[in-house]
Amino acid sequence: MGAGSDEERLRRKRFRRDKRFKCYTIGAVLVAVAFIGFFLFDLIRTGASAFWHAKVHTEIRYTEQAAGFGKMAFPEETRELVSRGRMRLIPREMERDPRAEIRVRLPATRSRDAAESSIPWERITWPSAADAGVTAEAALLRSLIGEAGRDEIRTRWQKKGPDGGGARWVLAAPAVDRYVAAKRSEEKLTEAEATGLALAPARRRQVDALLEAGLIRRKYNERIGTVVDAWVTASSDVDQYVKGKHSRLDEDAKARVDALREQGRIRTRFNWNFFTNGNSKLPEMAGIKSAAVGSVLTMALVLAFTFPVGVLTAIYLEEFAPDNKLTQTIEVNINNLAAVPSILFGLLGLAAFVNFFALPRSSALVGALTLSLMTLPIVIISSRAALRAVPDSIRLGAMSMGATRWQAVCHHVLPQSISGMLTGTIIGLAQAMGETAPLIMIGMVAFIPSMATGVTDPTTALPAQIYLWSTESQRGFVELTAAAILVLLAVLFAMNALGVLLRARYERRW
Repeated sequence: MGAGSDEERLRRKRFRRDKRFKCYTIGAVLVAVAFIGFFLFDLIRTGASAFWHAKVHTEIRYTEQAAGFGKMAFPEETRELVSRGRMRLIPREMERDPRAEIRVRLPATRSRDAAESSIPWERITWPSAADAGVTAEAALLRSLIGEAGRDEIRTRWQKKGPDGGGARWVLAAPAVDRYVAAKRSEEKLTEAEATGLALAPARRRQVDALLEAGLIRRKYNERIGTVVDAWVTASSDVDQYVKGKHSRLDEDAKARVDALREQGRIRTRFNWNFFTNGNSKLPEMAGIKSAAVGSVLTMALVLAFTFPVGVLTAIYLEEFAPDNKLTQTIEVNINNLAAVPSILFGLLGLAAFVNFFALPRSSALVGALTLSLMTLPIVIISSRAALRAVPDSIRLGAMSMGATRWQAVCHHVLPQSISGMLTGTIIGLAQAMGETAPLIMIGMVAFIPSMATGVTDPTTALPAQIYLWSTESQRGFVELTAAAILVLLAVLFAMNALGVLLRARYERRW
């Protein structure tokens, strides 16, 4: 009776331990899910607003004064509410090239092979020669028209058909351009200042006459003198105030913003700048385009380096390498490298690729080589596991039919294990894409607003961009940081999901 009661008590005690352990495991899972859920909720709550930005409906007046100071293109009521980045674009929109142009009339011709020396300069006239007060002799044309203008005249002269003629604006000579620019910036030029512009007094008088006749101008586009209504990007302070967040606007500015919102002249619209612009010191103009392009270039090079090298290394170690101390040492080192902190790979990349091989610092090439060193152990280990999963009967069956060891591996084993290799490679790339420490060591955290056009151009990556934005003091960068993290997480989830789908689609169980 006593022995049975003890056994029953021990059995119940064991069952209670099992239940407690099960509760502990469920509790641990719930805690982990709660932390992840809170993390994602906070990111979405903070970063979702970055995909929308305040816009101001205002007039843009393209005047000559606005060509030098972009803020003068906006009326006073909205001047302090518009982004400074948008103001800086006004002179670029108005003046395509800081060069003077001369208006001349070219004769029509059907000649195809005429050379510059055969161009009849005496037939090239001013559209309003009487008003200009100058003649169109060849010496004057050659001295006022620059080399680029002469090339344009020759191209039009050689063009087949009567449409080769007509009034045209052609680029002036550099000396004329400097003189016209100086006259625009100064009301009066002294004789010494004018002489220093390398333009003879007689030519200066002729240029003055052409300026008065409107036959010489600075190269402005057709927007000069026009007024347009447009939705333009608001400043970061206005955007933060519209979104109900902390803003540095004073009370007067807030009152103007409220009045414009009531009039429907301030609204939040989709923030295309976040996807189409590079990095900027202004939160409202900053975007991830240059970082995204840098990440794509870097990951493409990492894939090109790691996949063939990792797969071939795995094939040799698993299928051909003898089992000796050297091979065992290599295997141990590969397994240890997979657990080395990523910043050490950054130090190795800095010492080897930047200092020793003198490769361009902050380039996608150096970043890819550094991340490849970190990703190679993962690719090798996963590829060896995929090869090891293929039964030996396939190898023996192929060799029993007369195939060599390499033919058995290449034609039979490798096709059966390629899905596992791709899965491991994709997961390794996803891990490398989220790394920041190696990129910091090789200089890929520099402020680079422009997009890289080659693998040796300075560039950055999304993790480095996030790190830079997180160090900025302006409030607008807080939501940009969270939004960039969301984009990076979406890419990483997509890459991991692709790896899982490939494994589920092509994996074979033996």
